[in-house]
Amino acid sequence: MMKEILFNNILPFWDKAVDRTNGGFYGKIDNHGTPDPLAPKGLVQHARFLWSYSALYRQFREEWFRERAQHAKEFLLNSFYNRETGGWNYLVDYRGQSIDNRNHIYALSFVVYGFSEYATAFDERESYQVSLKTYELIERIARDRQYGGYHECFSSDFKKIEQIPEYGTVGFNKTMNTHIHLLEAYTTLTEASHSAAVKKSLCHLIDLILDKILDKKRRTLHLFFTPDWTPLPSPISFGHDIELSWLLVEAAEAANYRLAEAENACLSLAKNTLNGLDLEKGGLFYEGDRQMLSDKDEILRFAQDDRVAQNDRTTKVWWVQAEGLVGFLNAYQLSGDPRFLSAFESTKQWIMSHQMDHAHGEWFDKIFPDGSCGTEKGSVWKTLYHNSRACMKIMALEHVR
Repeated sequence: MMKEILFNNILPFWDKAVDRTNGGFYGKIDNHGTPDPLAPKGLVQHARFLWSYSALYRQFREEWFRERAQHAKEFLLNSFYNRETGGWNYLVDYRGQSIDNRNHIYALSFVVYGFSEYATAFDERESYQVSLKTYELIERIARDRQYGGYHECFSSDFKKIEQIPEYGTVGFNKTMNTHIHLLEAYTTLTEASHSAAVKKSLCHLIDLILDKILDKKRRTLHLFFTPDWTPLPSPISFGHDIELSWLLVEAAEAANYRLAEAENACLSLAKNTLNGLDLEKGGLFYEGDRQMLSDKDEILRFAQDDRVAQNDRTTKVWWVQAEGLVGFLNAYQLSGDPRFLSAFESTKQWIMSHQMDHAHGEWFDKIFPDGSCGTEKGSVWKTLYHNSRACMKIMALEHVR
């Protein structure tokens, strides 16, 4: 079923995303698959395309995946990479000319992730060097030697600057999101490089997540922090909780470090994510109220009332559903708890019934509480990364442990 979703629903849609005139992939595509040829193109977007097609080639060995991965790689190196500084443009116009040359560590983490996967898939030295040099750049400019973790936003000449507003906080605050994507990137680079330095950095991130980012009292994730890692008020992000649940175990396995603690955290995060299930329709809500979780080791249900529904918290977002598939199945495999298998099944049924567009392909980015859909299938944030990865991970899970 996962292979059918991948090859018949997801992959054909992205044929429309390839910009064969100006290079790379179109920056915006509507629900019918019509691209906006003048839309800006993003570094996160293209690094995700690079990772996705490289991973697809590694798993299925189909030649056209190699061609798409090479297409992404060439545009990244020609339009986003600053060979003089080693930095990366955050955003370029449709022709590939820089319109935002800030260096954000979230985006750079996907550069490491994508080029590491490409290097592994194709045994290619140049991409390995790009990935390693970007890792070294992150460590040099962003590592917080005083409080741990990483500063996040920098100018083109690597001066620390304030956060980009779309990351959900202000000033020089740190985010959970940037650090968990560094975790997945460093996991892949550790496996590709066998570098002791990279592994040490990965262990640092595992420590940070287990000791700082994880809300141990409520067994969910803090989303935002002051520079010294004081947590700031935030909701529960069900998608990030369930995504990190399996990413953390993969990282601990790659580093052979704090694995038992990572597995315990995985199951706690997955268990509390059960609170985000829509028991009536299926699927996972976007956010929840942190106060709904108790200190007790039990599953609580919350009323789907205005307290939770405010700010469209009950919207069903495509990537949250995709990560729910992987996270719930991974938690079931670790624990044998049938609640996780049931959650996997209900999420899968929601995706197939509502999130998937059976007429035009791919998944709707959002399904709102009134049943209406979002309008973008592709953007600088939305590619095939989350849902194709979910399909690949689920197809491979039975062989992992």
